[in-house]
Amino acid sequence: MKASSLGTLKQLLIASVFFVLLVSCNKEVDPSPDQKNGVDSGVKSYGTYTDSRDQHVYRTIKIGTQIWMAENLAYLPMVCKPSKISRTASCFYIYGYDGINVNEAKQTKNYSIYGVLYNWNAATEACPKGWHLPSADEWDVLENYLINNGYGYEGTGDDLAKSMAFNSIWNYFSLDGTIGHETTTNNKSGFSALPAGCFSGFGDFFGIYECTYMWTSTQKDVKYAWFRNLEDHDSVLGGSVVVKENGFSVRCLKD
Repeated sequence: MKASSLGTLKQLLIASVFFVLLVSCNKEVDPSPDQKNGVDSGVKSYGTYTDSRDQHVYRTIKIGTQIWMAENLAYLPMVCKPSKISRTASCFYIYGYDGINVNEAKQTKNYSIYGVLYNWNAATEACPKGWHLPSADEWDVLENYLINNGYGYEGTGDDLAKSMAFNSIWNYFSLDGTIGHETTTNNKSGFSALPAGCFSGFGDFFGIYECTYMWTSTQKDVKYAWFRNLEDHDSVLGGSVVVKENGFSVRCLKD
């Protein structure tokens, strides 16, 4: 598994420090109704799945032999204040929301666009029946398929981040081949990753419009688990380990 190009990502998450990217700027542009939850209907033929628990309808996408949700999971049985932090109890966060009212949280813009941020324990339990939190190996299957089938920038290589990232909302970045450069050319795969940011596990939300972190089901040990990430200034799908208290997005994979 590749290490993220942010060599200090682990320290950033643990210390809850906001990073500043030179030559990037924050474009807080809301998606159109057709772009809600990162669905780019012009790229691929999407399926749909309705979660019987809350009747939430998700777009799905087949990539190689795998079927992924093409949206971040939005299942929210409860909502946690950012002051509640736990490795073992399930915690569900909405970016920027500081309350415990589920209905109120579901009315926020960040919930409707980016879904829920789950600590690792919640993430392992959140996918609906017939779906699951993908393992690190299953993420590798996706990555290898995209590399081997010409989804890299300009058709070759492992610089496939643009092909996975949604084609708007991401911060601008000046270098060719990065997610934030000419975002209208993103999302060739239809995966539609959005810059949902994350919850640091120390009470801070950060990174919206800049990055997305997505859990895997694979643990390193009792404290750490693997994740995959995309950054506005990068061209590859990154990955590393981090403490399980952090709140990341979930992309469910069909059983």
